Amino acid sequence: MSASLPETAIFTIDPPSLAKKKVMSAFTGGRPTIEEQKRLGANPDVCSVYAYEYFLFMNAREIEELRYNCLSGGIMCGECKNLLAERVEKFLIQHQERREKAKDRFQEFLFNAKDY
Repeated sequence: MSASLPETAIFTIDPPSLAKKKVMSAFTGGRPTIEEQKRLGANPDVCSVYAYEYFLFMNAREIEELRYNCLSGGIMCGECKNLLAERVEKFLIQHQERREKAKDRFQEFLFNAKDY
C-alpha cells in the first residue's frame, strides 16, 4: 500500500469497502504456500499490513505478539489482512462521521485562526 499508487493507498475519504479491498490485496511478507509459511514463518519486515498495524493500530505488546506469530508461522497473511481490514473500516467510519459533523464548524476555526 503506497501513496504513490492511489489504487493501493488508503485515504481518509475512501469508502470503507474500498479500503477493505485495498488491504486484502496488499503485499505481505508471506510465503508462496500455506504449508511453507506454517513451517518457515513469514517476514514482517517487508509486510505493508504489519507496518500499518505497527504504526497505527497496535500497542507494543500486541505488535510483539503479532511479530512472533508471523515469524513462527502461527498466523497466516489472510488472517492478518482480515484483522487490519476490520480496524481500518472501523477507523474510517468513525473518522468520516466526525469529519461530517465538524464540516459546519470549519469556518469558525478558520476565522479564529487568523486572529492569532
